[in-house]
Amino acid sequence: MVGKRALFFDLYNTLVHFDYNVLPTVELDGQIRRTTMVAVHRALSECRRLRFGVEDLLRAALDSRELLRRLQGEQHREFPSSHRFQLISERLGIGEPDLVELMVERHMEEMFRMMYCPGGSHETLKVLARRPLFLASNFDHAPTARRALREFGLADYFQQIFISDELGWRKPGSRFFEEIVRRSGVDPSRSVFIGDDPVADIEGASRHGFTTIWLRPPGAESRPRTGPDRVIESLAELPGILEELGLEEDSG
Repeated sequence: MVGKRALFFDLYNTLVHFDYNVLPTVELDGQIRRTTMVAVHRALSECRRLRFGVEDLLRAALDSRELLRRLQGEQHREFPSSHRFQLISERLGIGEPDLVELMVERHMEEMFRMMYCPGGSHETLKVLARRPLFLASNFDHAPTARRALREFGLADYFQQIFISDELGWRKPGSRFFEEIVRRSGVDPSRSVFIGDDPVADIEGASRHGFTTIWLRPPGAESRPRTGPDRVIESLAELPGILEELGLEEDSG
């Protein structure tokens, strides 16, 4: 990596985005929610007679998500998607391993169906492709994240890909950043982290010595408490911002 300034990209809502409008809706506690649980419930009902409705499944899914967030705690451990669906299945009395696997599969198919890659992601990565590029993402099912990178044609841009499901740690935790620095061999003081999440991406990377560039989400009401070094509204601004910061590609 000597002589080259490495760039680390977040994946979701930075390079690949979600269109939640493709999901069906469920009314729960007076709120209309778009959810993957409609497809999960349908898949389960094709296998066995269910004693619960899609609303019960959605409630269990929301509760399990909150529980795992608490369990992550200060260490920011990652729990794989299978762990979450194990919790859901136990709550609903359907703990068979094959049904848990089915639930994960259908949930992730719906997640993938929501994903799309704006043309600007490719254009920016092509411009920056002579640099060492890395991807560092929070996601609880690495096969789906890697599928997205392959099918959207992004995987080959990156020298290494780091996904929290495989590392066992999540951003903004120290263990995540320590691992990506160790495995990539980069010097954070000569590296840039680009992402949309003000805490996971910007605060986390700033604490570990990275220059940070915040891709501000539309309508964002709060900003990172530490960093960023620059703010952009679209990836198209990134090459110019790197030059402005004096971080254009080194010649060595």
